[in-house]
Amino acid sequence: MIKFGKRVNYRPLIISLVLGLFPGLIFAMVGFGKIPSILVGIGIFLVFFVGYYFRILPVLFNYWEVGNGYVQYINLNKTSARFKALLLPFSVHMKTIDFNSIKSATIKGDLSKLEQEPMAIPYSGYLAVITAVLSIIHNPVDITFELTDGTSITVGAARDMVYGKDKAIKKLEKMLNQMSDAKIQVIDQTDHKVKLV
Repeated sequence: MIKFGKRVNYRPLIISLVLGLFPGLIFAMVGFGKIPSILVGIGIFLVFFVGYYFRILPVLFNYWEVGNGYVQYINLNKTSARFKALLLPFSVHMKTIDFNSIKSATIKGDLSKLEQEPMAIPYSGYLAVITAVLSIIHNPVDITFELTDGTSITVGAARDMVYGKDKAIKKLEKMLNQMSDAKIQVIDQTDHKVKLV
């Protein structure tokens, strides 16, 4: 089985709760009262949980896998699916596409030049939190599966490229070779000098 991306977990919920709890406690200790302290904590929680994680969830947690004759993925495009994934991440089920249902697989992106974001050490804590996300956003590598029923499914390999380019390229090669062997048309629209198929 070839795995890409990262599964949704409780990290977004826990980080948002912790980041909301600390300022709320600090406000309470300073003497602002219970209600303003609770409102500050809830406000900061919502900024991170809804304002950040809800919006960036499909980029951070774009998990999918290719098995023997199938592709499985998690669809986080709908609002309800995102909230369910954030609140109950292990209740989100993967959808399966059989190779027989895939007409073509198109890979897009730049596999040769990986734009790295600056290291976060000399910068603020905020940059340390978003450095990986910025690298993933600036280096999109997408695979679009055109299905026989006319629909298309797009999954990403950008996270894998950022965290281990050589390993990610080997996984992509293996996946595309499996698809070629299954007589699926593979369309390479990448800008690279790496032979994939």
